[in-house]
Amino acid sequence: MKHRFFFLLFGLLSASTNSFCQQQLLLLNSDGTQSNYSLAFADEFNTDQLDRNKWMTSYPWGRHLTGSTSDQETLEYYTDGKNSPQKEGMISLIAKKERTCGNCVSWEDSSKLNRNGELNYRCFDYSSGMIYSKEPYGYGYYEIRFKQAENSKGLWPAFWLFGHDDEIDIFENKGERINETHWDLHCKGGCNKKYGGWKKLNTDFTKSFNTISFEWEPDKQKWFCNGINYASKGQLYAEGMHIIANNAVSRDRKNKGFWVGTDATTVFPSALDIDYIRYFKTHYTGRKWKYYVEDSELLKQLTTSNKTAFTNSSVKSKSSRLLAIYIDGKNHQLICDFNGNQKKQAVVSVYNSNGQLIKRQPLNQKNQIINQLPDETFIIIARVGKKIMAERVEVNR
Repeated sequence: MKHRFFFLLFGLLSASTNSFCQQQLLLLNSDGTQSNYSLAFADEFNTDQLDRNKWMTSYPWGRHLTGSTSDQETLEYYTDGKNSPQKEGMISLIAKKERTCGNCVSWEDSSKLNRNGELNYRCFDYSSGMIYSKEPYGYGYYEIRFKQAENSKGLWPAFWLFGHDDEIDIFENKGERINETHWDLHCKGGCNKKYGGWKKLNTDFTKSFNTISFEWEPDKQKWFCNGINYASKGQLYAEGMHIIANNAVSRDRKNKGFWVGTDATTVFPSALDIDYIRYFKTHYTGRKWKYYVEDSELLKQLTTSNKTAFTNSSVKSKSSRLLAIYIDGKNHQLICDFNGNQKKQAVVSVYNSNGQLIKRQPLNQKNQIINQLPDETFIIIARVGKKIMAERVEVNR
């Protein structure tokens, strides 16, 4: 069930000598631009309990998302790990229909009235699970592979970033909208434009695992589902937001959108199953080769020349992933995910530092693995049609 570092890996990159950490992500986009990321944070959920060094099980301010009035709140109380078991390489954030009582804000007296006019110690009809990263993260590439529960009308699973009252919703889904996802941007001082909306996708979030990815640069945001770019915006944000995944229970405010509550068709317990969460820090984005060149010229550029054969290019508003390559230096592997038009052949070649060909492999399916990488500096050259990726890699073992 666990798919080690594979799916999200989208694409390829460009020239210049870089010293890479053991886990690297290279992306090649449909407009020919390339990006380079290194793994900065990840949880594969391969143990039998939550890593408390990485995650909290509530918001820093409490175990319930308090609104100005109780009518503006969701219905769940987030427990301290009871509703977030881990097994078989996955964490499940499980919403249950059960009476649960506790302090909403841990450091306040039980009898204090919170801003909604309710007592701090309250009882709820539902419990659920969430994870909130202890550390904030910044520009780069975020991914989650997940599956929603069937028959989950009224459930509100989400994956988002939050910091200093700014918020980026990578996805907010609803159990009754099984092939739609909602993306959004919120800004403390007000965003430049009104951003956000629902997007119908060619998938069913309740039938299989899907990967939603998010590319965040200083003035640019892009959303992907299984490698397909479905939204792009350009809001300026400062770095420093926490990673959050939660499975809320919506109250019925008789509105469309998020405030559609549960009914007799909703089955409990209802889980948001998460295979992994990953964050890759940006090395560069937007590089593009100037012209079509043979491998011999690419090798020369990467081994003997100080000149670069690429240019920095702005990424088109919508530019999907053709190819992702994950470099797993620890296990001497490349994990390749080809998402392009199958009429275009994708081929990956691996050379050693002397220019000797070590591996050449056509790609015809997702998550193909190339094993036995050289124990030294090596060069990756990948081609999808006339689009090229070439990168010199120095793996720190």
